[in-house]
Amino acid sequence: MLNPPDPSLKPPQPGPETPQLEPAATAPPALAPEPDALAASEPAPPNRFAPSEPPPADPPEPERLGVWGTTQKAWDALWVFLIGGFGLLAGLAFVASIPVVQFAALGWLLEAEGRLSRGEGLGGVLPGLRKAVPWGAGLLGIGFLAIPFLVLSSYATDAKILDPSSATSLGLARATVIYGALAGLHGLIALAAGRGRLWNFVRPIHNLRTLWKARRDPDASLPRDFVTYATSLRPAHYLRLGFMGFVVGVAWLGPPSLLLASGKRFPLLGLLGALTLVLALRPALVAQARVAQEDRLKAGFEIWAIRANIRRAPFSTAIALTLTLALALPLYFFKIELLPRDALWLPAGLFLLALLPGRIAAGWAQSRAAREGVSHWILRLVGLAIALPSAGTYVFFVFFSQYFGWRGAAGLFAHHAYLLPVAFY
Repeated sequence: MLNPPDPSLKPPQPGPETPQLEPAATAPPALAPEPDALAASEPAPPNRFAPSEPPPADPPEPERLGVWGTTQKAWDALWVFLIGGFGLLAGLAFVASIPVVQFAALGWLLEAEGRLSRGEGLGGVLPGLRKAVPWGAGLLGIGFLAIPFLVLSSYATDAKILDPSSATSLGLARATVIYGALAGLHGLIALAAGRGRLWNFVRPIHNLRTLWKARRDPDASLPRDFVTYATSLRPAHYLRLGFMGFVVGVAWLGPPSLLLASGKRFPLLGLLGALTLVLALRPALVAQARVAQEDRLKAGFEIWAIRANIRRAPFSTAIALTLTLALALPLYFFKIELLPRDALWLPAGLFLLALLPGRIAAGWAQSRAAREGVSHWILRLVGLAIALPSAGTYVFFVFFSQYFGWRGAAGLFAHHAYLLPVAFY
């Protein structure tokens, strides 16, 4: 049985020492925000961190050509190099044999030098290589057609010597004339129909059909296409550039050559001319490289800029000078005997082939001279030690060339390494 609670024990009453606990205040319920009436009418503030332009798309992956595609691309590049190079060399050799027009051949060499000095790769260093493919293919096709004609002509000549009145001699003579006429007509039709494609020389029916269809096409015009093609070759540019390079070369090498030519009568003047020519060969090469790079005549006479270019790339300039002069020396043997005017194009091709590496090396040296600063003095001394013996050997050989050259002392002025790339002007 439970005992009743003791009445003496009472719960404590709140007094002055005992604080009265108040109930905790309850937070009012959260109210949903009222919609802003101006939010719909005002534009959202721009996001400073959002890009102003969409991010660039990922570059497309290079197309995989495969074995067949790679082989075809390599074959196309080889075809352009071989056939285009053949046509380019033949065209430049023909141009170099024509007076006044031969300045374009020097301009072409300077253009190749200028392209490399401006930072272009070796793939585009030969101007007009791809455009010369039709010329090369056309010349090859005409050469193939000319082989039977030459064989028939040789047999006809031999038969005429043995028995001029025989049936064999007369038949071979008629066959030579008939084949020559037909081959010439077929060659012209193939050139007109194929625009220099080699396969058109073995497809006579296709060529006739092509010309017949082109007769009804108002947009097809052979004279207009030829004019457009000739204009794209920029003959005026090469003539102007070649003339500027010729003027710069004469200005740098003319006075020393004049003193050198007077060495027969005045030995001291000849010695002075030899020394000044040795010193002028390196800056003359750089001066022409600057003209080719900047396409300005005054660039070839800015002496302090030329000196600065040599100081920036002394070793490269010395290598270019040595290569240019070394390849130019054997060409003096073509000046021993005067060639007929119609045969001047034959050595002109060799001159162009021999002088092109030197021009490419000079353009490479000029591109290296575009950097800031000056090379170390040891490199400058090494470049000078290479350039002076090379120039001295060249001047020594040039001086004695007047005794076996066809032009005599006048040949001392014809520096084909710097001036026109021909044996005789």
